[in-house]
Amino acid sequence: MRHDGLTLLSRKQRAFVDHARQGHARLLAGPGTGKSFASVAFLENLAVMGDPPRCHMITFTRAATQELQEKFSNAEVAITERPPSTAHSFALWLLMHDSHEKLRMADDWEKRHLVEEAVKARMKAAGHSTTIKEVEELTGEMASGWQSLDNEQIFLSDQDPVLAEGFRGAWVEAQRTLDFVHVSEIPYKAVQLVEDVGIDDLELDVLVVDEFQDLNAAEVRLLRLLADHIQIIAIGDDDQSIYSWRNAAPSALLRYCDEFSAESFHLTKCYRSPAAVLDPAIEVIGAMPGRSAKARLVASDPDRPGVFAQLRFTNSAQEFDGVVDIVKKRLAAGIKPDDIAILVRSSADRFRKEMLARFEAEGIRITNSDWIKNALKEPEVRRLVAFARLIADPSDSLAWMGLLHETPGIGDVTLMGIYGFACEEVISFGAAIEIGRSTGFEFLSNASRIKVVAAVAEIHAVLSDLRGEHEGALLDERGWGGWLVAHSRQDSLSEDAVTIFESVGEQVALSSTSGQDAGLGGFINQFQPLALDLANNQDGAVRLMSMAQSKGLTVNTAILMAVDDDTIPLPSADEDEERRILYVAMTRASECCIITTATYRHGATAKIGSAGNARRRRTRFLQGLPPSVPAPQDGPSFIKTL
Repeated sequence: MRHDGLTLLSRKQRAFVDHARQGHARLLAGPGTGKSFASVAFLENLAVMGDPPRCHMITFTRAATQELQEKFSNAEVAITERPPSTAHSFALWLLMHDSHEKLRMADDWEKRHLVEEAVKARMKAAGHSTTIKEVEELTGEMASGWQSLDNEQIFLSDQDPVLAEGFRGAWVEAQRTLDFVHVSEIPYKAVQLVEDVGIDDLELDVLVVDEFQDLNAAEVRLLRLLADHIQIIAIGDDDQSIYSWRNAAPSALLRYCDEFSAESFHLTKCYRSPAAVLDPAIEVIGAMPGRSAKARLVASDPDRPGVFAQLRFTNSAQEFDGVVDIVKKRLAAGIKPDDIAILVRSSADRFRKEMLARFEAEGIRITNSDWIKNALKEPEVRRLVAFARLIADPSDSLAWMGLLHETPGIGDVTLMGIYGFACEEVISFGAAIEIGRSTGFEFLSNASRIKVVAAVAEIHAVLSDLRGEHEGALLDERGWGGWLVAHSRQDSLSEDAVTIFESVGEQVALSSTSGQDAGLGGFINQFQPLALDLANNQDGAVRLMSMAQSKGLTVNTAILMAVDDDTIPLPSADEDEERRILYVAMTRASECCIITTATYRHGATAKIGSAGNARRRRTRFLQGLPPSVPAPQDGPSFIKTL
């Protein structure tokens, strides 16, 4: 018996949903074609079957998983036992499901200020002259190697193989001494696990993979290994593949049917954008050389009104004023602030700084992720995070190193002295601290020894008090976030930091009602990713973000700024992917898409892209399109008519 909700499906969506337990499948679904709706319906159809299979759905971003969870919650039947997750979280679940290996991931601050500085120091000690910028570059290249299943591929080695070899050794040493894994290493480690020992009981029959084109080679390899045991449904759009920086490519989705012996389905009706907005975007992507042949995406209602315009401004200052005026007009028309997005190719913070005063003068809020990133770097935030880590795991080496890093009077030389001792003794940094406590840190110089002994004693005293209060702690609605704020040093946290702790604490406390870990360890593991999510959940504010960040977003009005040929494509980027990024940005709008360019650009935004050209033109991707695409027009004149 079919579920009543399935009657709303289109013919093509229904064909996909009816595939049910018939083997692997691929759903090609362009922007706004209802792929999430069809995916949920597919899982609903499985849920109402006799002896329903165990299902799970993964996608690429945390924001997408939140959106899917809302759809799951609104479904008329229980869909899956496990909530949707990211592909990375799925790989992590596999490792935790079948391995007792400790998986302590360094957060962004720890990676930059502890791990990479330690690697740099050890490389210098071994005679390699290097900079932190080179260490960061080598770290990124190694992460790319993990993602491509080739952890020997370090591209800087083409120029300096000796430096690259020194980096490899120092990195392996850092992982052993600080006892952590890099976030990009997780899918690779999951592949190794399945290849080496397999998985005894996966407790899974059907895996639906959303945004398949965003997966990297390691993640695709993992799915190939699982495909012999479970049904895999790949959903995506090769035209929206924009993550080559992590080794994702449209070819993975295009080859899926051949490599997985899968049946293919294709959704071609767009329910999001009206023809006025959709058709110019289709012309842009359709002009990409070598694009895979496919049926044209069409608007579901050809008569639905919409606005598309290309606007020219004399200079960037006039463009900024024009964008503010467009936002004012849309707000006056009843559009909510968070239903308006200003999208730029890169360096969104530069545009925000240029435009912030203009928006504030009009009483309009715009989103700003800087406040979260800056708050996460505050010394007291780092102190609280480290203590939370040590309460959960007293031997946490990164937490010990972080606390000493933030202790006044303990400099890099002293910190690297402890780290160097741990490396030479082939022990963890945490173990070196314990040895130091019993020996008075005799392996350090006299000047350093006194300060470190006092610092470690104070840390242990505070840690002992916190552990005592942690046992049986009574939490309010702010959960562990509120508990940590209450145990911070007086006036040491900014208002932004307090907001982050309390907001994340509330989210984790709410999730605990569904059986997820509400302990302090569980809270701190989710702290950074949930904190960064706050930037996308600011009600009552106009969104300003990069075009790539807008992927998966639907807004009433999308304003694409600085779409100059000097800005998109970026000079060093792959031109096909740059075209796909523009296509993604153009298809976010459900009613109005406005593209702006400036003939002359000044200030901070003039440095984006190839700033050598004094006079700028609109991007080449918008040149040479059919006459059906509205031609550029004078910005100030158009705004008067909006």
